Amino acid sequence: MGIKTEKEIINQEIAKRLMAVKAQTRGINMKNGATFIVKEEGPEGVKKMEKALKELGFPLKFDKVRSMDFYPAGYLSVFFLLTKKLFGWDDQKIRELCGFAVSASLVVRIYMKFFHSVEKMIKKAPEIWREYFTAGELEFLEHNFKEKYSLVEVRNFDLDKSFCVCMEGFLENITKLTINSKEVHCREIACTFDHYSSHKFLIKWQ
Repeated sequence: MGIKTEKEIINQEIAKRLMAVKAQTRGINMKNGATFIVKEEGPEGVKKMEKALKELGFPLKFDKVRSMDFYPAGYLSVFFLLTKKLFGWDDQKIRELCGFAVSASLVVRIYMKFFHSVEKMIKKAPEIWREYFTAGELEFLEHNFKEKYSLVEVRNFDLDKSFCVCMEGFLENITKLTINSKEVHCREIACTFDHYSSHKFLIKWQ
């Protein structure tokens, strides 16, 4: 189980609890994050992040991270919370970061190359999730092309609220690519940190 954190707070206790979550993620997620920091804050931003991770007790050198190796998924939320502390980023900036990861991800690009239709992408969504994470499941519960919305559920995967914000950005941007629309909006309508049994995301487009 993850931890419900206040968005502006990150310390050794919170980091330790997040890193203890029994899930792993591909190193590409951290590398994409570092690339986005360079884009927004310059190379010095990555140095600040590495220093902060070391001070929390979980050192990580981004240039040593191997894209397809697995690392503790807790690094993701620790990373997000540190961007708020170090750079003053808000939730929208985290959405942008995770949206950026869609176009930067080799795994997503491979799937997008071979599965052009929305229907095929929906069927492959659980498989794409498993390429990134060793725990949890992702499923499209509904997809209504006529009414222009989808409902996505993530089960058995809890880090903290910053990861939920990340998923909003990720799902929003992968939908933009899939349906070829720039007017896409995603919001979480159910969350385990608000006493629901799973995370549910509503995606709408024009």
